[in-house]
Amino acid sequence: MKIIKDMKYVNFAGQVFGLVPFYEVKRGELRISLRGHYFTYFINILLFMISLAVSWVVLNSDSGFSVFRNLEGSDQTTEALFCLISCNIIIFVSSTNSRRYCGILQEIGKMDAFLVAKGFTAAYTCYLLTCFLIITAAGLLYTAYYYMDMLSDHFHYHQAILLGIYSLQLLISNLYAICLRVLLGNISKRIDFVNGQLEISTKSDLAVESNWRQMSYHIEMLCKYRYVTDKINKSGGIAMLSYMSVAFYILTKQSYMAFMTVVQPMGFEKRYDILGLSVAWIFAEFVTIAVICSACDGVASEANNTGQILARVYAKGKDYQDIVDKFLSKSIKQEVQFTAYGFFSIDNTTLFKIFSAVTTYLVILIQFKQLEDSKAEE
Repeated sequence: MKIIKDMKYVNFAGQVFGLVPFYEVKRGELRISLRGHYFTYFINILLFMISLAVSWVVLNSDSGFSVFRNLEGSDQTTEALFCLISCNIIIFVSSTNSRRYCGILQEIGKMDAFLVAKGFTAAYTCYLLTCFLIITAAGLLYTAYYYMDMLSDHFHYHQAILLGIYSLQLLISNLYAICLRVLLGNISKRIDFVNGQLEISTKSDLAVESNWRQMSYHIEMLCKYRYVTDKINKSGGIAMLSYMSVAFYILTKQSYMAFMTVVQPMGFEKRYDILGLSVAWIFAEFVTIAVICSACDGVASEANNTGQILARVYAKGKDYQDIVDKFLSKSIKQEVQFTAYGFFSIDNTTLFKIFSAVTTYLVILIQFKQLEDSKAEE
């Protein structure tokens, strides 16, 4: 299957960490191997046990899980627990949808046979983007270690635990984003190719039976790709919601910390300045969100371009309008889009929505802080 070859390396990385099942091809069918079942269960149980142990340490810290003392004297307990819960949900959802994932690859592989016969050779890889995410994550971890070393006389085990949590959250979220982007990128390439073939057939004389059959078959293929994208959306909705929730919390908190560090409110001590860490974490989360949103928006835009191509068929006669009307009416009612389990859509506009929401909550938090400082002065 061409789709298996196109996603060979990213699938291997996802299989190691339980995001993608170990599969095998037998008699032309894609199935989860026996070792894939056991390994998926092992990864889930291992991560769950580690999360329980780390959560127990975090919740039972004597003076709070405080590695970076922030302006209010609170700790990183909520932050650490949110990261662990998000990682467990992403891996658990991925493992429970392993059969559906194999079914998606199986359907794409069957359609690839037709596309390859038509001359389709394109493949989507994001090696440069993967390297960029690795550099961004490594920079964030180094910045966190730098501030830990600078703000303490000795390296406490709390710092090692927090670094481990940061590393796990960055690893799972970035790997999930890359796997999703490569899958959606390859689907987008295939939809673009079919759209091109459809446009060629619509420009031809549709009175010829062969051209009419080609157009009908291309429309059928595009309907199947829409069905595939819908399955991807349903299988990854909870994982997407989990990550977006944690990312929104981190962006809001770190933006507030960065702002309060810059203005230096009353009682602020210079040695607790962690502006660099806040900026690095905001940038890392923003890049990961942008990768996911752009991947979802690319497929949705390419799939929705089909309606514009079919709109030109109306000028060729009334005999061809029935099948076009059915496809267009279905496209209007069931527009291709990705959502976080139905709570909100995920596309390029999501970045602006997150930015607006973070700004709104940031203003509210600053106003409460100013009110608290004014009462303290009185």
